[in-house]
Amino acid sequence: MDCTDAPRAVEAQWRERQFADAQALAHVGSWERGVADERASWSEELCRIFDRPLGFSPTLEEFAALVHADDLG
Repeated sequence: MDCTDAPRAVEAQWRERQFADAQALAHVGSWERGVADERASWSEELCRIFDRPLGFSPTLEEFAALVHADDLG
C-alpha cells in the first residue's frame, strides 16, 4: 500500500461505519452473498434483528429456519 491508498482506506472505513449507523437508526439490515459461496454475510444490524451473533454467516437453509413459515411463501 502506498501513501495515496491510506486516505482511501480511511474514507472507506468511515463510509462503512456511516452505513452501519444508518442501518441501526432505521432498524434495517443488509446481507451479501458471493456467487461461489453458500453463505451470506450479514450486517451488524441484521444480526441484531435476528438475535444472532455478530459475524453470523448463514447458508440459505439456516436463514430459512429463522423465518416464520408463513413468510417463506
